[in-house]
Amino acid sequence: MRMSIFKQELKFHRNSFIIWAVVMVLFVFVYLGSYEAIAMDEQMMKVYEKLPEAMKKAYYMDQVNMADIHGYFVSTFMYLIILMGIYTAISTATVFAKEEDRRTAEFLYTRPVTRTNIFAQKILSNLTGLILMHLMVLGAIFLTLTGIITADYEPAVFVYVVMSTFFVSAAIGAVGWLISTFLTGERLASSFGIGLVLGSYMCHILSGLAEELEPFQYFSLMYYTDLPFIVQNSALPWEKTAIMLLIFVVSGGLAHFRFQSKDIHV
Repeated sequence: MRMSIFKQELKFHRNSFIIWAVVMVLFVFVYLGSYEAIAMDEQMMKVYEKLPEAMKKAYYMDQVNMADIHGYFVSTFMYLIILMGIYTAISTATVFAKEEDRRTAEFLYTRPVTRTNIFAQKILSNLTGLILMHLMVLGAIFLTLTGIITADYEPAVFVYVVMSTFFVSAAIGAVGWLISTFLTGERLASSFGIGLVLGSYMCHILSGLAEELEPFQYFSLMYYTDLPFIVQNSALPWEKTAIMLLIFVVSGGLAHFRFQSKDIHV
């Protein structure tokens, strides 16, 4: 029983994991693989130059060069961050809520295991899926770079981008666990998690529209991944990464505390 919950959770999320992994890997192949065709298109480069300043800021075009493989990558990778955030939000925000919603709580919570053990196995399962997803994305990136792209590139930039995304996803996951301890409906929990991610994206867009709206950037996932910083420095934005780690630890701790005292309806 010690690891059966962990295995059951992996099995439960297997189909959704495969679907999301295929979507993200295909995204990498299509968008990153299109770099050279777009970079050599002078008309396309002129279109990028004529975009409104707010849009340039939203896609980092004011800080990176779209004709450069690294600049092009981070401008398109923002969409993958959103996809990764949605995947994380769905898989974590339902991790506890689904037991009551599916009427499986009676079977699970009456087994001879402590709530701490149940919590740990479920969280470990989520983190395993999250790590595997990021490794698959990283693998797809380097397959594309070595198999399709002929331009020179700095491998560390791509590694740090995926690492930064992982830390942000882990923070989203911890918030998702906390949400899941308060909600009993699987659909409601999923919707709440997705809403947080999409709301974060809207904050990113709003922050670029006017100087008065810049404080909205602090509620955006893109602010904490800080992709332009990674391109320019080939390093992680450690201060912002530390904030994500703090959110992960605090939210995870609160989720555990809440789960221990939660009145579970079976």
